[in-house]
Parts: sequence; C-alpha cells; structure tokens
Amino acid sequence: MATNPVAAFLGGTIGTVSTQINIGLTQIVSDLTIQQSIIYGASPTVSDAFQIAATNNNLNVQAIAYTVEFQNTAQVDANLDSAGVEMDLSVDHAWVAANAQDGSVNNVKIFRLGDDGTKEVLSTTYLGSQGTTDYFQALSPHGLSTFGIVAVASSSTTGGGSSSRGETRGESNGGGGGSKTGNAQNVGPQGQQLLAPLQNAFTTTQSLAVAGLRVTTGSSEIQTFTLDTALAAQSGVSVTVGNNEITLTQPGLIQTIVTRGSPSEENGIISGTVQSDNIVTTPSAVNMSFGTVSVSIDATLATIPENGVITTTLSEEVRSDVRSAFQLAANDNNQQVEAIAYVMTVETTNFVATGPATVTMTISPEWVASHGGTGAVSIIRMSDAGTGEMLDTSYKGIDPQGTMVFEGNSPHGLYVFGIVQATPLKPAQQKQSGANSGGLLLQTAFGKASAIIGVIVGVIKSNYVLLIVFAGLIGIILAYANWHNRRRAQKKRK
Repeated sequence: MATNPVAAFLGGTIGTVSTQINIGLTQIVSDLTIQQSIIYGASPTVSDAFQIAATNNNLNVQAIAYTVEFQNTAQVDANLDSAGVEMDLSVDHAWVAANAQDGSVNNVKIFRLGDDGTKEVLSTTYLGSQGTTDYFQALSPHGLSTFGIVAVASSSTTGGGSSSRGETRGESNGGGGGSKTGNAQNVGPQGQQLLAPLQNAFTTTQSLAVAGLRVTTGSSEIQTFTLDTALAAQSGVSVTVGNNEITLTQPGLIQTIVTRGSPSEENGIISGTVQSDNIVTTPSAVNMSFGTVSVSIDATLATIPENGVITTTLSEEVRSDVRSAFQLAANDNNQQVEAIAYVMTVETTNFVATGPATVTMTISPEWVASHGGTGAVSIIRMSDAGTGEMLDTSYKGIDPQGTMVFEGNSPHGLYVFGIVQATPLKPAQQKQSGANSGGLLLQTAFGKASAIIGVIVGVIKSNYVLLIVFAGLIGIILAYANWHNRRRAQKKRK
C-alpha cells in the first residue's frame, strides 16, 4: 500500500519537503487510520536517540532537518510482511550542502526511533534530484514510528565533537518552529495503491513563540515587550527593526510588532509598547484529489499572543453545519453555493481576539474553468458562532506553481473559510425587499387574522348551545343600543 505524498514548507535551506510511505501487509487492516506529522527539527529526546544510533554506527549527527512522527500504528506494525516499510523523504540540496560532511548526499541518512525505544540508522539510498530537491529512500524492517532526515559525518572525521541536535550548523530546531500533519491514511490490503485517502485533511501547526521575546501586560491592558536579538537569531529568527516596527521572520511565519513611538535598543535588547501585532503565514501547499492548493493568512491583532499557536486544517470533506452556513450566507446575497472545493479551518490558541484578516486560497485552473470561471469563485467564512458571511473576494492571478490565487477580506476575523462556486439565484428565489416585503407582511397579517376568525367560527359551529348564547348576547347588545339612542333623541326634543 502506497500513500499519497504529503508536502510541507519548512523554510530556510530546508525548503519544501515531502514524505511518502509504501507498506507491505500480510493481511488487511480495516477501520484504522494512521496520522503523520512533519516537524521542523527534532525534540531533545529524539535528537539524543538519533545521536546514540549514530554513535553505534561510528557516525556523528551534524544536523536534523525534520522529523516525521506516525501515530496509531500498532496494528500496521503487527501485520508487516518481510518487505517492511519503504520510506521516501526529501529535502532541499542547499541544506545537504550546508550540513552533510563534504556536502555529499551520501552523508544524509534516515534515522528511526521506535515506540519501544529502538534506535536505528536505516539503510538509506539517494534516489536523485528534481530541481533543487534531493530525494532519499530507506527501508524500515521494524515498522513505523518516528523518522528523521539527518546529516552525518564519520566519527573519525569529526572526532566526536559535533552537535547531536544539529544546532551548530545549518537549520536550528529552536525558536517557534512548526509542524504539519498529513492526511490520515486508511490502511488497505497489501499492494493496494491508495489514491484517495478516506480523510483528506491536512493540518499545519505554527507556534508564534520567539526565543528572547518577553511580553508584559499591565493593569490598563497596555502591553510592553523586550526582545533579546541574540537569542532570537540563535533560534533561527531573523529580526529587522524599522521606525516603529520590528519584523520577526521564521519558517512559516512573518510577525510584525508595531510600537507606540519608536522602540528603544540597548546592547541588543529591543523594548517598546505594543500598538498592534500583525501575523502573516507563508503559503502552505498540500496535494488534494484535484491538484495542489495553498493557503495563507494575514491577520492583525491588538496584542502579542503569549505562547500563541495557529493551527490550520485543509479538508475536502465539508461538515454539514459548515455547508449549511455557507449556503445561508450565499442566499443572503441572492446567490447559491453550487460546489465547495475545500475548506480551511483556522484555530488559535492563547489569542485574546483576532481583528480583520485577509485569507489567500489557491485552486487549480481546471477546477475554476469547470465551475464557472473566476467570476463564479468566492470565499465564504463561518464564524465560531456558526453564522456565515460571503467575503469580498478578488482574483489575484496565477502563482509560480500554476494555481489561481483568490483573496478574501474578512472584517470579523478567522475560523472556517471555503473556496466555492456561487451562482445567482433565480428571480423567483430571491429575497423580497422594500414595498414588496411590506406587501408580504400585510398579506401575512391578514392571513393570520383570517385564520383566527376561522377558528372561532369553527368552534361556534361545533357547539349549538354556545351559538344560542352568542346570539342572545348580540340581541341584548342591539336592544340596549336602540334604547340608548331613543333616550338621547327624547332629551334633545325636550
């Protein structure tokens, strides 16, 4: 069984990476999904385990580009055939040149840390290059778990002095970092090509934490900050200072802190008062059934979110509540949703609030052409309260990947967005307004009154005693009115 490639943009010299696995099974494993996460760098536990594996093979770890973690794999591992797992990983050649011994692809290995603590340097083969991307393949006889693509050097060459976490050369695993969760794969029988995963969802998690950035919020909700530029740079974050802006650039994210007045700087420590914080995620590309798509977010916040995290999930499957909210939003604009290409769900952690945002979503020209052209494509938002809103959507052209770029302005913040085909409602379906709506209200009022009278008449008809009493009351009222009128006429004559 082969999975679809899962791509993730990790930035720096690592670039856009991809993972793919081919699993040989002795029998079908049904009703099971496995999830993989592509993580920039490696955790200290994984780094230490990889160095132990390297030492056992007379190697030293020079740097770790990224790790791939698989979860819920016990049933798969228990049913592996003799071929085991074939793992394909890629990385930009710039990272290889900067970190591997002699800059050689022969000094890049795929490592594995098993759930049982097994530490392995897998038999790794360089498959070749496409553009600037180098592709590697390894065989894992003991199944899935945690893998990493690692630059190594022989122990005799390095003398055992290299960093086991790859922090002294090339990319660092410090700073904010990010992870990308690939689509959950439905495990089928041996040799089956899995062309359309059961759950076609892709999740990217991006931390806003920056080494050396400290934030303090006062009693009046005024936020101040200090930034140690040396610590930020050591963690792989680029710092640029303007008149009243500090821009922090890290893989997957550009964060701009706008200050009230000019910030101060002394001995590499920048300090100031926060006016706003702007975050822009770099485009995150994934492969879907109809082609490659990418998304990015540009949002302005009133404060810096301490330990903030943005989690973005792209999915072709659309929940019923989302579909309903989108349709109602379109109907409010005298349109109807004909098709939804995919949805983007944006979840935030430790955000006080999100202000206006701009979302960018791309789609293949083929999808656009078969769904009415650029004029029929819109971006719709669903709030966390479940209400829908059609965004002011504009077509921005073709990106370098050949996909069509659409931008939506979201005045009320983030949550769920969808790129859809929307067409005008027929005149008979459109909502009435002005005098017409007043006429409808009047007709409705008369209709309700008629209904009430009908009920009363129906009750009277079904009860003859009540009918007699009712007629008697009417007679008494008429007699009294006649007597009263005669009295008034007599008084006038007198």
